Amino acid sequence: EYFDEAGTCTEEGKLNPLNDRFFLADMRFSMNSLSDSSIVTPRSSWYNKNMKISYSHTNIISEDYQRLAAFYCAVFGYSQTGPTRDLSGPWVDQLTNRKNTHIQGVHLELEKGGPTLEIFQYDYVETSTKAINSSGFSHIAFAVEDVSAMIDRIIAHGGSLLGTIVKGHVEGLGQINVAYAKDPGGNILEVQAWG
Repeated sequence: EYFDEAGTCTEEGKLNPLNDRFFLADMRFSMNSLSDSSIVTPRSSWYNKNMKISYSHTNIISEDYQRLAAFYCAVFGYSQTGPTRDLSGPWVDQLTNRKNTHIQGVHLELEKGGPTLEIFQYDYVETSTKAINSSGFSHIAFAVEDVSAMIDRIIAHGGSLLGTIVKGHVEGLGQINVAYAKDPGGNILEVQAWG
């Protein structure tokens, strides 16, 4: 058994990284219930004793970091925080595992002291088309007061609507007005309003 009666991962219940989907090793988990609506939330004793962890930033790679940064500032009200980055040298090559790496970009802040949106540009950018159901990171979501008005702003600043603006109901949470869009670099955005 992986979990005891209280829903905590047991020492004997450590998952084998070679045979199981999740490797829990030093993590302890609490489970609300075994219903379809339950979630597993981390409760690590290691974390509490050894390290404070916080969400720092989300990175977007762009072919034109200045244009994309201007989009996020104009549409969502971001502002630059810290210096413009101009990174190169042996440490950047070692970090990226690429030779002669040169990165330029900025960090944008929506809320003072909150996580930033890091928009970087490499001298060579590998391009690919991102779909809403592609594996890996999918989109950045913003809670807004007026979804239609925000979609109009996105389009006016070089973005596009991905599907349509819809109203739906999420069981246990209520009504949502939501749309997917793309920024000028093709990155997927979600804008949503609850209630």
